[in-house]
Amino acid sequence: MVFMTYAWMFALQAGLNQGVISSLFNLLAIFDLIVFYFAFGETVRKIHLFGVFFMFAGVVCIALASADSDEADLDEDIDTGGRS
Repeated sequence: MVFMTYAWMFALQAGLNQGVISSLFNLLAIFDLIVFYFAFGETVRKIHLFGVFFMFAGVVCIALASADSDEADLDEDIDTGGRS
């Protein structure tokens, strides 16, 4: 939790969306799965793979939603000089 707090603080200072940091931390499960499989011989069951797949799908959905909202924000920033 301490690392997440610092990551969110630095993301805010850098002007990044804080949801991106949370999504990146969710992707750590993939790396943990690989490391624990090779380093400690932990078995990987289908339920683990389904969980990793759904986390990855969630991150992709967040990325697609944020990309769509950035384009919508650009339209609002256009100054029309008082004309409609």
